[in-house]
Amino acid sequence: MEVGDVAAWFSAGVAIIAAVIAMSNANSAKTQAGAALKQAAEAEKARKAAETQADEAKKAREAAEAGVEQAQRSAEAAEQQVALMRNQLAAAEADRHEQNAPQFVVTWNPTGDSYGEDGAWFSIAYTSGPPQLDKVTVAVIPGSEAEGLALHESERPEHLSIELAPMYAGVACKFIARLNVQIDSDVVFLVGAASETGSWEGRPVMAIHDDY
Repeated sequence: MEVGDVAAWFSAGVAIIAAVIAMSNANSAKTQAGAALKQAAEAEKARKAAETQADEAKKAREAAEAGVEQAQRSAEAAEQQVALMRNQLAAAEADRHEQNAPQFVVTWNPTGDSYGEDGAWFSIAYTSGPPQLDKVTVAVIPGSEAEGLALHESERPEHLSIELAPMYAGVACKFIARLNVQIDSDVVFLVGAASETGSWEGRPVMAIHDDY
């Protein structure tokens, strides 16, 4: 083999080796690129999964907040309903109490018998209500025509209020009232009562003219 042929074969061998090395490097680069693409795809998949989880977590939080708000509204509505029922029961009880309130009639005769120069006899009749009242209170109204009260002739009518003995429906009792002769107006008293079924604050009762 001539020298020229050896050189040609040597050059060809070197070229083949270089091509093989280049091909190996290309395959390695391709493999690395594929791995990088795979990692990028996995990273993208992980990112999307994380976004999905975050979105689901947000939806779950919003649902929980909505549930809390709904529960709070339900609790408030229940409280309002309970308060309404209590008010209705209280109103019903007040109505029942008022419907059973005792009624009184006070009468007097300005031209009839009097007690002293500035006093007069009055009669208070228990007309309706509980069968028996344990206590009936008659009181003067400050600034009105009646200035003092008494139960008996033996005492001066100077009390601001008096208590009558237990009264039964249909029964009347007498008392004395000292009047302010300088006031020309109707005589009004505050009459309250108490029984086993309840008590009633004093209410204005105007004395009506009557012969007794």
